[in-house]
Amino acid sequence: MMNTANLSTDLDRSLPQRVSLMMKSCVASTLTNFFLKILWFGSTFCKGPFVHPCMTAKKPSVPPQPETAPVRIWVLLDSSGSMESLQLNVVESLNAFVAEQAATDPATAISIHTFPSVPYARKAAGVITVLVDDVAAGSLVSFTPDDYSPNGNTPLYDSLGELLRRAETDNNKRICQGLPCQDPLVVIITDGQENASRWHHRKSVFEHIERLQADGWAFIFLGSNQEAWTEAAKIGITRGDSLTFESSPTGLRDALSTASKSVSAYRTMTRPLRSEKRNSMIHIKDAH
Repeated sequence: MMNTANLSTDLDRSLPQRVSLMMKSCVASTLTNFFLKILWFGSTFCKGPFVHPCMTAKKPSVPPQPETAPVRIWVLLDSSGSMESLQLNVVESLNAFVAEQAATDPATAISIHTFPSVPYARKAAGVITVLVDDVAAGSLVSFTPDDYSPNGNTPLYDSLGELLRRAETDNNKRICQGLPCQDPLVVIITDGQENASRWHHRKSVFEHIERLQADGWAFIFLGSNQEAWTEAAKIGITRGDSLTFESSPTGLRDALSTASKSVSAYRTMTRPLRSEKRNSMIHIKDAH
């Protein structure tokens, strides 16, 4: 049975302690306010605003963005079986594209990837094949039919997802290493619709492209036997950045020639002007 006398005694003994704690708290609060007022008075009438020592650490300065910057060109070229009839024309048009970029600036860095050169079974094996990676346009040797052997289906989303991952990783490495900034530009060339992707889907590619565009990336989509702007829109590329071409030697040559002129014109622009033109890449060829 509980002893009420002892309980009452314990409560009585704790009361003075509680009162003492409350008084100490009030005194501490009063002193704190008093000293804060002194600091405010001194900062107002003496030596300027009071700054806490923790606020005096110098923030890292962000380097100003240069008015111009080199353009890094990434080409994703469809090498599915339906491109076989255009094999020689693709090689010729690709060589002409590289030559025009080299004429504008031989130091321009170009990376060219194809998909799929062989049927792929595992994600670890990769989807795209590297023809050249980060090579100056002026030092590139002409491509031959041996470099381009179309076959297989069209895993466009997988291929584009992998290319963007590689390109973004490369771009981030440059930033971390303090190297001069580059403005990435991705050129996509395909004659068919997506029909074989396993790991990337339309929404994930759309969101990836949308995020990169917000960071200043530019895109050009060339598509044959389809309404290119419709297919481009599915992955976040605007109508002004897409072009439909006839699946013929002439159609392919004209499309790549148009893209090449657009890229050359884009490269000569200042960065603010590039920002204005990123949603109408196909039409800026007239400015070159």
